Amino acid sequence: MLLGGLAANSQAWDLFAHMRYVAHPTPDAHLYALVIRTCASTFLSPEPKRALDLWTEMLDAGIVLTEGYTMQ
Repeated sequence: MLLGGLAANSQAWDLFAHMRYVAHPTPDAHLYALVIRTCASTFLSPEPKRALDLWTEMLDAGIVLTEGYTMQ
């Protein structure tokens, strides 16, 4: 099960990267919130640096979270 979860996580990051560079170059606030939350909630290997990089990228792009989005 552990390897399956890691493989799924890797596939999710590949899909996110593909989406950003090919289909939707600017993710919306909802997608950023979801991906940042995923960085923090990865059980065995949380990725705080990746989450911070995404947060900075989101702010640099002028995307702000509204009251409806939380990082919990």
